[in-house]
Amino acid sequence: MGPLSLVIVCALFACHSAYAQDTLQMKQDTRTYRTYFQNLIGRVYSARKYTTFNMHSGDHTPDFKYRPNTYNGLGIGVTYRALTLNLGYGFGFLFNSKEKGKTSALDFQTRFYASRLAVDCYAKTYTGFYLTPKSMGIEAGTKSSDYYTRRDMNIKLFGASVYRMFNGKGFSLRPAFVQDVRQRRSGGSFLAGAEWFWINVRSDSSMVPRLIDSTGSKSISHISMLQVGPGGGYAYTRVLPHNFFVTAYLTANLNISLVREAGLGSSTFKTGLNTNLLYRLALGYDNGDYSISAYVFNNRIAFKGVDYNYGVTTGNVRIMFAKRFKTTRTIKKYMNLFNILID
Repeated sequence: MGPLSLVIVCALFACHSAYAQDTLQMKQDTRTYRTYFQNLIGRVYSARKYTTFNMHSGDHTPDFKYRPNTYNGLGIGVTYRALTLNLGYGFGFLFNSKEKGKTSALDFQTRFYASRLAVDCYAKTYTGFYLTPKSMGIEAGTKSSDYYTRRDMNIKLFGASVYRMFNGKGFSLRPAFVQDVRQRRSGGSFLAGAEWFWINVRSDSSMVPRLIDSTGSKSISHISMLQVGPGGGYAYTRVLPHNFFVTAYLTANLNISLVREAGLGSSTFKTGLNTNLLYRLALGYDNGDYSISAYVFNNRIAFKGVDYNYGVTTGNVRIMFAKRFKTTRTIKKYMNLFNILID
């Protein structure tokens, strides 16, 4: 997250009527979970987002891992019925190192969690990366504490995944990630669905440092990738004593990838099959009045080129406090304006 970028951490405008009805028709009180759709959910949180880029070669050339120099962000959010809106901003003084260069980013993620569907949408652009491990690609005589930085390097990522949950009556993702539902008994669900991604990586010169590839034989300055494919997985929430809970979510996809690489006036095109892995882990406390939780969201997207195997890993680490408020007639009047299109 760049200091000049207002980052929309998560804006869940459920504008599809089928989704809204599916969610809001969950029973108010069951043996498995309890819903709080008539309550106003307010939250504050700290978050750190990331999108890393990996290059792996099978020969003597070292592997590369480019990371953005992102900030920790602080944010606020609100949920009412099928509407959730979170807004956050990254602050440079929160765990940011100047020696890793400057990164500017716009990172937008939208998630829809209904009783039978889990939908994730992505729109990201990051400019400015540093190479790990430290000192890789740095000329001799440079301080060992320095990083090889690429202010010119840009990654754009767009994509979405849609998964059906087969046990919507016994399991919900909303307690861990939206807080308008409270899981009362342990439960899980098998998942089946599909995903697609488009990724574009571009730099002014080769992404392989000249110190490592002086001949330019593996010069790559532009990569474009499109992939789509089916997947499956499982999600489970374990309700622990004293109002604690743990949620785990794992999906794997087998995707067809179309990859184009360009560098030094040449261009190659390759198709292939790749496996992607997505997981969510959450730990929290929920007493019905308020919820405290921490979660990790991580998505690894893999694809193969001619000389390198690539991987883009995108994720989010968040610590959150949410409070449920009873709504008055005035609050309902104004908040219902936002739900006209989704009820």
